[in-house]
Amino acid sequence: MSKVVERMVCDHWDGVVCSESELGAPSFEDAWYAIQSLNGAERTMVCLYAKNGNTLSVGGASGRFVVCASTPDGELLGLVGDEHCDQLDSIALNIGGQEGLYMPRQVCSGPRVESVLKAFFQSGNFDRSSSWEPEHE
Repeated sequence: MSKVVERMVCDHWDGVVCSESELGAPSFEDAWYAIQSLNGAERTMVCLYAKNGNTLSVGGASGRFVVCASTPDGELLGLVGDEHCDQLDSIALNIGGQEGLYMPRQVCSGPRVESVLKAFFQSGNFDRSSSWEPEHE
């Protein structure tokens, strides 16, 4: 049970119909299991909400993830990827039930996501030792 993260929401797709499951005060292990269970079909995104108002969203599948963060004052950040940076082609991922093309610098590996997730569960803040870029709506 987390003292920092107050809830986790996961999507569940059945064709074009989406339902969500919510878990209050998830543990790090709950969140990491949910992220590892993302399959790009029925499960495509996990959102974590900290008590301080910060959110961390992870989408993707098969060891390729896009991580976004937001603050209560509306700042949106994207984690800079650690893999595929030499790849020029965009990477197709189903996140939030819709396939999108992501630049290689937006795509992160599982170990990178695990590290950022641990930092979020410790403080509710974003791992500032990682590179984040402002996102644009």
